[in-house]
Amino acid sequence: MTVTSPSPEQVNLVIEKLDEIERELTRIRAMLLPVETPTKEEMAEIEKGRREISKGRRVPLQELLDELG
Repeated sequence: MTVTSPSPEQVNLVIEKLDEIERELTRIRAMLLPVETPTKEEMAEIEKGRREISKGRRVPLQELLDELG
């Protein structure tokens, strides 16, 4: 039995297809999730976060995970 490796073009094609599948699954997931209107307090926090992001401020993932438990 002969085993051959895929060509770079074949690998790229598979990656493109997987990206398409991921986008479609994300779209379907968004359709299935309930839509909630954020409260005024939540909107204030969202806006605060957006301002911080626009200033280049970030939170390390591990710090966020530790905070959320």
